[in-house]
Amino acid sequence: MRKTSIPLETIIELRQRLDRWPKRSSERRTLILETAELYGVSPETVYRSLRHHSLPRSVRRTDYGQTRVMPKQELLRYCEVIAALKVRTSNNQGRHLSTVQAIRLLEEHGINTDNGHLTAPPGLLKKTTVNRYLKQWGYDKEKLSRQPPAVRFEAEYSNQCWHFDLSSSDLKRLKNSVELEPGRGKPLLMLYSVVDDRSGVSYQEYHEVYGEDTGAALKFLFNAMSAKSTADFPFQGIPSMLYMDNGPIGRSRVFQKVMNYLGIEVRTHVPKGRDGRRVTARAKGKVERPFRTVKEMHETLYHLHEPETITEANTRLMQFLLYYNKQSHRRESHSRIEDWIENLTQDGIRQMCSWDRFCTFAREPEKRKVGLDARITVEGVAYEVEPDLAGEKVILWWGLFDSELYVEHEEHRYGPYAPIGKPIPINSYRSFKKTNTQKRADRIEQIANQLFLPASSQKHLAKELRVAIAQGRLIAISGVVGSGKSTFLQKLMADLIKSKEVVVSRSLAVESDKVRLVTLITALFYDLSPDKVEKVPSNSEKRERLLLELIKKARSPVALFVDDAHGLHSTTLVSLKKLIELVRSNGERLSVILAGHPKLKNDLRRPTLEEIGGRTQAFALEGIRGHQSEYINWLLTQATQEKVQPTDILESETIEYLSQRLSTPLQIEQYLTLAMNEAYQVGLKPITTDFMETVLAIGLDDLEPNLIRHGYNVKSIARLLNVKPSEVRSFLHNQLPTEKTTDMREQILKIGIPL
Repeated sequence: MRKTSIPLETIIELRQRLDRWPKRSSERRTLILETAELYGVSPETVYRSLRHHSLPRSVRRTDYGQTRVMPKQELLRYCEVIAALKVRTSNNQGRHLSTVQAIRLLEEHGINTDNGHLTAPPGLLKKTTVNRYLKQWGYDKEKLSRQPPAVRFEAEYSNQCWHFDLSSSDLKRLKNSVELEPGRGKPLLMLYSVVDDRSGVSYQEYHEVYGEDTGAALKFLFNAMSAKSTADFPFQGIPSMLYMDNGPIGRSRVFQKVMNYLGIEVRTHVPKGRDGRRVTARAKGKVERPFRTVKEMHETLYHLHEPETITEANTRLMQFLLYYNKQSHRRESHSRIEDWIENLTQDGIRQMCSWDRFCTFAREPEKRKVGLDARITVEGVAYEVEPDLAGEKVILWWGLFDSELYVEHEEHRYGPYAPIGKPIPINSYRSFKKTNTQKRADRIEQIANQLFLPASSQKHLAKELRVAIAQGRLIAISGVVGSGKSTFLQKLMADLIKSKEVVVSRSLAVESDKVRLVTLITALFYDLSPDKVEKVPSNSEKRERLLLELIKKARSPVALFVDDAHGLHSTTLVSLKKLIELVRSNGERLSVILAGHPKLKNDLRRPTLEEIGGRTQAFALEGIRGHQSEYINWLLTQATQEKVQPTDILESETIEYLSQRLSTPLQIEQYLTLAMNEAYQVGLKPITTDFMETVLAIGLDDLEPNLIRHGYNVKSIARLLNVKPSEVRSFLHNQLPTEKTTDMREQILKIGIPL
């Protein structure tokens, strides 16, 4: 009876015998045939056995790649939250919470997620394990931030799609330009452009503006769609679609209205940074390329012969465009303008209307309700109308090109009214079909947006502060106006006094900008001396020696609390650091706790304060940020009877609106009180969003109030920039020339002031 399998030993011996003969020799074939006949198998089976037993064997476990510390779904949840923490804490430089710190946060405090509170058992999650599965499951930074695939498209016929954009000219400003608005300096020379998607034909114009001006954009598009004065450039007609970015022009309601009347579909590409992965330039390539060509081939000649007027600049630009559009198409054998002509539809060109008719599109009636302050806002511009119209429903007549407002009410016409404010653009975006990578990244972002530290985080902050205070440190606690710093400090001081862990001292000086080291030492003398202090020594040597004796007699670490410390002079901060070191060198411990606006934390990071910035332990008090809705509901519940619901006082939409506009308990309490007082007078219940809009102060989110919340005023900014306060005021009120405004903005951002 023949054997049907070949033993491993035989295979090994056969392999060794075959190796003695060269490849393709007859002896090797003979050995194969003999072995096959011996074991009753085919020669192919022998060859197969040789190949199988020559393959390398895995040295890995049979469960390689499978989680052993916990079930896969549980580990997946932890990895999602850790990835979300990294996304939530990322800054513009790409820095974020490390895996080690994320694990520590989950173990010690836990995180409130969309599926409840999540806490990790201590010691179960390891850095290497988490990082391995983050990469294996596609949650690492590289994959989450990867650019989505670009989709190339091309219109089937001419005027089906135009790309529209604008870019500042390399010339910046014309020699003979005049101020369009007094006090703002010479306007910027802006290059407006449209590109036909099918043919690549480009039409461009120069306009002098102070920014992204909707009126200038509409004038340019009118000229682009109208017949040109030269027969060599037949490009004209109303396009079916306009593809552009979602900047102030695209978000303008007037712009959208005019495009709607013309029958143009406006599509906007996803803005840069919306999902943290997309780059705008990939969506704007067809219109950006002509900009580059014009600047490289045309505007470089301005160094030899600079245009003096806007008319001369546009005349010379048109000559270049005639040359540019006669160049070869990107794919076809003919020119761009020839391709545009050949690919027009059978219906031909949709002719542009007259200028007068075009202007009427920007002046159309609109029903609106006037605020209780007799003010109304159109396109972000505020107008103040007749007091008798407050709270009334009216019809507005507003024109883009004259900036005048007329109001009709009960067959009476009022106006014209001039603007009293500046435009505030409204955001409007569109969505695209997402890849699996994008969906995964969006899932992480969704989790990230729903993460917040539990109420115990303040307890943890207080715990860390108590540890730092006991060590004798310079400590900075920062938070915006109204975030609850004073309340937090009072509770912390009360707890420290009750525990008798440290001796608490507090500076009562109210003019922080005039506080010097001697003022703070005086506070220590008053709080540490067992007897009433009659006079603090004026001699610094004697004063410091007596202070050391008082701290030594206290027999406990000493903590000095200084509120509103964002106003302290840099020399005072340096002196405090030296005082702490002096006390430490004598074997004692003194901590100084500085509480102030975010300006304090930012000042400590300045290069001029490098010697103390690195030695200061900084803490940020976020207050109720991210939990405004919960705070509003809680506040209304506490302030009303049991049977009264928050929605009986404020509509749910109004609560959501307030949570978006207001950020601190102080703001919420202030405007809620004001709204309820005014609502009572007019008999309104519950309070609507429209009513709340009239209550909130105009300019609440403007630059100047925001800077004040962070601890900056005109004087402090002027001192940092080494400029006159009047120049800073002009910047805050948008009254500087465009170039000067840009320069000052860059300087302010460079020193870390939020804008």
